[in-house]
Amino acid sequence: MQKLFVCISFYFDPRKKERLKYLKKILNTLPSLSKTVHLCITTNILTPDFLKFVEKNTHGYEKYTFDFHKELPHPHLYTWMHKPLLKDAFESEESFSNFLYMEDDMLITKQNIEYWETEREKLKPYNLYPALFRTEWSNPLKTWMSADMNKDFHTYGPIAKLLPIEDLIYTNTRACYQAVTLYDRALLAEHLASPHFNLVAPSKMVTPYDRLLLKKSTCPIFDPKYRTAPYDWDLRTQATAGPMFCNVPTGFKNRNVLPFDKITGALDPRCFIHHLPDTYANMPGSPMGKVRLSDIHL
Repeated sequence: MQKLFVCISFYFDPRKKERLKYLKKILNTLPSLSKTVHLCITTNILTPDFLKFVEKNTHGYEKYTFDFHKELPHPHLYTWMHKPLLKDAFESEESFSNFLYMEDDMLITKQNIEYWETEREKLKPYNLYPALFRTEWSNPLKTWMSADMNKDFHTYGPIAKLLPIEDLIYTNTRACYQAVTLYDRALLAEHLASPHFNLVAPSKMVTPYDRLLLKKSTCPIFDPKYRTAPYDWDLRTQATAGPMFCNVPTGFKNRNVLPFDKITGALDPRCFIHHLPDTYANMPGSPMGKVRLSDIHL
């Protein structure tokens, strides 16, 4: 990548100060993703200690800024604050080749970026783009797990048509949430023009409290008409959907497709991104984080 604009959503809860270690690791990794990186952190904290923390961990950036919101109706709405920042960066600086939104506990590596750029070119003719896949480390099992695959899903494999290209087969699975969204200029231009750029109420999971949050908000990205989205994600998760559910080709569930090895049937590890807290893999009562990566195959 030539020039990358990155937005990170970081809501500081003084009861969870340990989360700063995840942000630290991310900040020290991002400069390796592109020749030039501009960073903007959306946050509710700008204390002297936090500013020193960021300054200490932002070597290698051409520029970093803050998007400060002292208080929103709910912390989950911080995940939507990156939308106008993406729009402004896209329209004001044509030199940005790529754009990345990420939550504050997701680790993306240079290998992930190289994979995404390579497979993006292959998938363009099909109106698809490469997916990233959240993983967690299970301490009890000493192995890598899917963060989002539910152990109660009827299948861990494909739920859409199979698209073979060269040595890979692309398809969708039930686990499509990424907590990050990566764009090139064409993808972001499409997203900016789509109804999914603004906040849309989920079709089933929206609660009366969600609606109250939206009514309280005065941010222009929030749509007061509560358009119905074609998927059942809550407000926080919808913020990372990007163009995933717009103009989906026939036979697919969404546009970001996972790569499987044509011979072994296994997921291509280049798409794996680490959910640093390893929350679900080590939470006994959760149905998520209980599916081994080795159990996900064609």
